[in-house]
Amino acid sequence: MARNVKWGSTEALLVELKRFIEGNGRMPSQASSDDEERGLRSRVDNASRRIPRFSSEQMDALAALKAEYGREQVDWEGEIAYLERYCAEHGRMPSTVDPDARVSRCAERIAHAKRLGANLHGRLVACRKEYGRYRYADPAEFVADYVSFIGREGRMPCRDTESLRERRLAVDLGRLRPELTDGQQLDIETARDSVRRAGSVSYSEKLLAAAIAAAVAPAGGRVVGLNRPVAGREADILVEDAGGRRVAIQYDGGVHAGAGKLESDLAADAAMAAEGVPALRVREPGAAEYPEGDAARVVRIERPMGSMGGDALAETLAAVMSAAGLDGDIAAVDWAAARAAASSASSARSTVASSAARYAELLLLGKGRRPAGEMQRVKNRLRGACRRGAVPDGALRLLAWLESNLDDGRSPHFFGDAARAAGVGPARAGAGGKRHGAGKKEAV
Repeated sequence: MARNVKWGSTEALLVELKRFIEGNGRMPSQASSDDEERGLRSRVDNASRRIPRFSSEQMDALAALKAEYGREQVDWEGEIAYLERYCAEHGRMPSTVDPDARVSRCAERIAHAKRLGANLHGRLVACRKEYGRYRYADPAEFVADYVSFIGREGRMPCRDTESLRERRLAVDLGRLRPELTDGQQLDIETARDSVRRAGSVSYSEKLLAAAIAAAVAPAGGRVVGLNRPVAGREADILVEDAGGRRVAIQYDGGVHAGAGKLESDLAADAAMAAEGVPALRVREPGAAEYPEGDAARVVRIERPMGSMGGDALAETLAAVMSAAGLDGDIAAVDWAAARAAASSASSARSTVASSAARYAELLLLGKGRRPAGEMQRVKNRLRGACRRGAVPDGALRLLAWLESNLDDGRSPHFFGDAARAAGVGPARAGAGGKRHGAGKKEAV
């Protein structure tokens, strides 16, 4: 407070304080943005020391005002409800300098909120994460939110987005990585791997997922996604019914006959069941025999679903739906459409073609205008497709040309080398030839 404050008479201070309380229903605050209010609070707090002329009656009156209005009784349930409505309507947290007194009062209250119950504190933190400034301090809280986002959205958080919460998750991953334990690192990488491997699901799994999606839709159910993280494990097909109950359907092929796979499957089933997501195992003939009475129910099939005929497919689907406790209409499944949706080659090639087109579009924007996060995601997706050999020759030639002429990345020959390995690109210069960019200074 400034040193040249005029303290005035004792009676004038009490009159000013009473006038403020009558108008605002509270004591003045030191945290206020109004200079006069802060000055009044300073004079009140220092009254006995600064104004020794206070009589005993005046000191009693001042003490009574402090006792009645000094500690504001806040209805925190109503305050948090108001905060949630405000954030949903305006897309931001309230401000202490808002001209609306109700808004500024809410902002001031939540800024100094302490000792709230677990429910109210959780709702307040949720608003701050979604609409305000929030910095993760607890690595466990960050990992839980990060894994939950991937499980809900089926993709990794992105920096180039309007959502503050998603952008914060993407940014804080790099900041908090050194503080994460090995178990927390494993949880994050398991979730991220499920996204990376979403395009490499077997044909039989895709066919079963497409059939289940069509069957449960009339009853209000849905397939949440493929390879979704649940309790630190991976659900091949995660299904949700109309009531919100989730079931993990695990399609097990011959690879589940290997050493240690049965123990791993049993542990995964137990972990998911502990999280309230029961697991159902659909086991091909090559998979190991599953013990009876364990956490998962088992449906044995005579051969892979991708090689079954129409009647066998319908019978298998009915057995899976019944064992999983899912409501639906088997007759609603169009098996021709399900097979088309499950066709790995066609879906992969269409995805690669669209990714290549987006890659070209981003490169044509020019350096400085490209969204870096999306650029890197598209490039990584295309590189993964190259490694799997899932890129058509025409798209591969386009990628090689774009790389040579427009891309300024650190690995300028990745797509070019892939094109030459596939026999669709020009031969690269040998040891005596000029490398990428060589000879440019000689022309100066």
